[in-house]
Amino acid sequence: MGGAGTAAPRVDCVGPLNMDLLIRGSAPLDPGELRRWVGPSEVELLTAGSIGYTVQALGRLDCSVRVFSAVGDDAFGAQILRELAAQGIDTSGVRVAPGITSIAIYPLLFGGTKRPMTYRLSDITPWPARVAVDDGGGRPDCLLFAGLLHFKRMYHSGMAQSFAAARQAGVITALDAQFPLEPTPVPWLPHISDVLAHTDLFFCDEHEAESIFGTGSPARAALSAISHGCRTAVVKMGEEGAIITDGTQVIEQPAVGLGQRVDETVGAGDSFDAGFLAALLRGAGPAEAARQATATAACSLVRAGGALAIDPAGVVSMLPSVPPARTVRA
Repeated sequence: MGGAGTAAPRVDCVGPLNMDLLIRGSAPLDPGELRRWVGPSEVELLTAGSIGYTVQALGRLDCSVRVFSAVGDDAFGAQILRELAAQGIDTSGVRVAPGITSIAIYPLLFGGTKRPMTYRLSDITPWPARVAVDDGGGRPDCLLFAGLLHFKRMYHSGMAQSFAAARQAGVITALDAQFPLEPTPVPWLPHISDVLAHTDLFFCDEHEAESIFGTGSPARAALSAISHGCRTAVVKMGEEGAIITDGTQVIEQPAVGLGQRVDETVGAGDSFDAGFLAALLRGAGPAEAARQATATAACSLVRAGGALAIDPAGVVSMLPSVPPARTVRA
């Protein structure tokens, strides 16, 4: 992580925000018993969304963060703004719009660490169509855009132009497109191709990789991302680790073997993104960034609360547990 006197990297983050309601406990799996079941649970409300955990993890990794998003003018929207501001995250780019704020609900009562999940989706415009590289608040080191595939009405709405301008100005562009929230035929590539063409760093998981590129393997998906314009592609594979490529070499980074220590997986992929970016913006190469990202994700897995489990000391203490990577020619 950054040393004393090192200027904090600045990341401007674009994407949707919402609340996550996590219900933790144990309920019977038998449908008949479940219909009669009444029992206590632990309930937690967290600031989340496609960029919510990532911006909080970046802040906890000593990055300067500004958010471009939108929330409704309701109690959930107000709570999101309060929580982010309390963590020192700049919310001046968050629009408060008439309407409701989205919420995702995780009934973690049946032994799962992330599913089942249901949600209420807002109809407000989830982020600004374009973001200026320098709007008077100074130029960021990185422009991160997440959650594009969630909102069909936002496809091809202008972020490609923002990425092109950012890349031309020397700002690192990063994209985690995620997945559609409604049935969408594969491949999903046409919906993100305009932004991907101006992306320096592309994140996805192995399931998203297959649906975006239809290549049959994470490594081929990563190389396909390179062929469509991005400079470095990262495919996250959960317990199988991650694959990172710049088109000339492929880094295979195993995950930390946590076994029964895994508490909850909500926010783990977002924490990986934050760890990778924080390391990269401080001068790490892809291999070292992958190592830092793996340690960051592991920290989020062994404690509940998504990004709130992340801190620099915890990442440093986790680093010795990160298995060595294997690098091969692409």
